[in-house]
Amino acid sequence: MFTHSAGQNPRHPWSQITAMLRQLRSEKFKKVLLIGLLFIVVPSFVVFYGWQGGGGAEASEAVSKPAKIKFGPMDKVEITATDLSNARRMLRMKYNNYERMTGNQVDPAAIEKIMEPLDLINAAIDQKIWENLAHEKGIYVSLDDAMRDITAQFPDPRQRGFLVQNLMEQGLNFDQFVFLTRMSMQEDLARQTIASSARASFFEAWLEYARRNEKLVAEFVRFNVSDFAPKVEVTDEKLAAYFKENAEEFTIPDQVKFRYILANKGDLRTSVTVTDDDVTSYYNGNQDAYRVPPAVEVRQILINIAAPRPDESEDAQTSAVQVAQVQAREIYNRVAKGEDFATVATSATQETFFPPRQTAKQDPATSLTAEDPNTTAGGYLGFIAENDAKTFYGDDWTSAVFNAQEGDIIAPLNIGRAFAIVRVMGRKESVVQPLDTVRNMVVERVKDEKTQPLFEALKDEMEEKSTSIPDLAKLAEATSQTVKTTEKVNKNSEFIPGIGLIGNFQDALSILERGGRSDMLADDNRVLIVELQEDFPSHIPPMDEVRAEVERSYREKMGREDARKAAEAVKAKATTPDTLRTAVADANLTTTVSSDFVRDGYASALGPVVDFSSTIDGLKDNQIEMSSLGDKENPTGFVVWFIASRTAPSRADYAKALDKIVPELSMRKANVLMQEYLRDRRKELGDRIEIHKAYRK
Repeated sequence: MFTHSAGQNPRHPWSQITAMLRQLRSEKFKKVLLIGLLFIVVPSFVVFYGWQGGGGAEASEAVSKPAKIKFGPMDKVEITATDLSNARRMLRMKYNNYERMTGNQVDPAAIEKIMEPLDLINAAIDQKIWENLAHEKGIYVSLDDAMRDITAQFPDPRQRGFLVQNLMEQGLNFDQFVFLTRMSMQEDLARQTIASSARASFFEAWLEYARRNEKLVAEFVRFNVSDFAPKVEVTDEKLAAYFKENAEEFTIPDQVKFRYILANKGDLRTSVTVTDDDVTSYYNGNQDAYRVPPAVEVRQILINIAAPRPDESEDAQTSAVQVAQVQAREIYNRVAKGEDFATVATSATQETFFPPRQTAKQDPATSLTAEDPNTTAGGYLGFIAENDAKTFYGDDWTSAVFNAQEGDIIAPLNIGRAFAIVRVMGRKESVVQPLDTVRNMVVERVKDEKTQPLFEALKDEMEEKSTSIPDLAKLAEATSQTVKTTEKVNKNSEFIPGIGLIGNFQDALSILERGGRSDMLADDNRVLIVELQEDFPSHIPPMDEVRAEVERSYREKMGREDARKAAEAVKAKATTPDTLRTAVADANLTTTVSSDFVRDGYASALGPVVDFSSTIDGLKDNQIEMSSLGDKENPTGFVVWFIASRTAPSRADYAKALDKIVPELSMRKANVLMQEYLRDRRKELGDRIEIHKAYRK
């Protein structure tokens, strides 16, 4: 059975990181790993098998068992329609988790791309492979385990309410979500048995950190197309010839004009009246939403653990922890025996970076406030909220301090980067903010709640009347709305002035024909009915209609050629920095020295060099390079340049970044291992994976 070991000897934090990777105990690593899994391992069948179209929705309905896998003589697994549905739901759930964990929105079209029948079959096969591995390793996750995980992720009942609402919108019930969560947890644990062997060394971490953070300075001369384009000679004959040769570039796409009725929820909101009774009633019924978390007032002495050198042995790292622990214990014994905590903290604490404090209460011992940058004097940190404490000092610190009594001095706590000795000076229990403090927020929430029924009623009215009133103007009159007309717009435009972003309405609008009207369309904030008034087929216009655009395009093309020739002429003469400067001076130009930059970015003065990262990785000192700027096919300019100096990052900064770099590099290795496992397992199973012929290429 897959279990977590309990208990561990004190070790250096960086050594702990790698140990935790081996034991799968690092939550930070798991989170980073999960984000990587979502886009690298989940669609791993894409990496190894490509996007394979075929079959279509009709095939998926016609075939009840799209695939079979024979893991062993007595171990035969069939992929059913239910498995395909679960694969679809799992993929959606993982992308939703990715959005929630990272704040990054995923393109819905990208999600739909992996929903093709054969792709779902491959996803289901991968899930069965992970399930088989879980079985071999004795890994089992129960529905109770899944429920505990969901409760931990959504501790607030209101959060769980929003979750259920969101599931309903996706066509899922809560029981299905619990089942999918169980599958996902078990699958992730199986993956981690492969990923756990991924371990980045400190040397690898140093090479990666140095590569990313080496400060570079470039010397360069730039040839911008915009400087050459105005000097291009233009005649009617040249433009006519250019237009004839490139006429298709000036094609005007299919365009349309729409008539429409649009009702916005925001417009209804302005008509809502909120009374004092409304505000009071909502506040009294939802006080937990306005609760301030508990906080403690503390003094603290922090003894840092010396950061390791990349070449340092594990014994030396463990010794650094022990040295800091002994020092912290000695200081704790002094204050525990009655020595003044503030006095000891002033001379002993090594804390230089502080969490957010709730108040600026003055420390009576030092006449300093918790907002003062010199708060190391006396070790006074003021009041720290529970959620801030967890973020800044970790769960162990938070649990010990928030469960202590006023006046307690807490023995040294290992918080990873240091040992903390804490004295609890005071407490603030969790309280509900007074109504006067949060009145504006409550008013806005009440407005939202009063607006929603009006919006739903409007949708119902529009839907009912739109089916019986075919004329758009009469429908507008019957619903107290207004008919508006768009300007000429591209038919497949994603944004239409007056209507806004088209979003999920795109399909409905794209199939309209002249005089045709859409059904009622609605999203969270809009109700829309659209009629296609006029359509204008794609065509190549006469040159006179687009002369300005033709001239701009011609100047840009010829200016690009002139800029390229000028850059090549300088580059041809430059073999060293000195000969580059001479060639530039001969062209009546001067070189520029950039400010320092790192290779994963770019020098702002240098410009957006195409393939910058790969170019600079292979560039030697004083090697003259010519690069395109902007777009590879149609550059906005060219730059001739070389690296004038390099400055390595400090080892101290590297040590501070270790806790981020080691998990990231380990994640990369883990992703490779998991991809290789799927590839090798599929290869090993070979023709024992049988996909129904309806889905084969």
